[in-house]
Amino acid sequence: MLRYVRQVSEPPLRAVWSVIVLGVAVALVGLYLVNPAAGGPLPPCPWLWVTGWQCPGCGVLRGTHALLHGEVAVAWRLNPLWFVVGPALAAMLVWATARSYGVPLPALRVPRAGLWGMLLAVVAFGVLRNL
Repeated sequence: MLRYVRQVSEPPLRAVWSVIVLGVAVALVGLYLVNPAAGGPLPPCPWLWVTGWQCPGCGVLRGTHALLHGEVAVAWRLNPLWFVVGPALAAMLVWATARSYGVPLPALRVPRAGLWGMLLAVVAFGVLRNL
């Protein structure tokens, strides 16, 4: 009896991270061109729509649009947490992409207590912004 083994090759990490970076760049260009506050193709926050409360991420799209247009105070008013989370995510994206291209960087390791602390900070921000 013959066995047919189908081998599926995974794309190299370099290609995956390159596509992610390209996707983020295209999204930022689109967000520069389209103002989420003016309606349009971007849907409203489902959590806000259902509960009437702002989630920790409410204002991120509008704030990023404001930042891309140089309106820092407006972006801060919309979501100050994004000033911490946004640069951290950007740094992690650059770090992972550089590692996939062979740049000798150590692996990023976050202790379990750090992850719990970040989660607690996001939840606390979500509660405090609705008080």
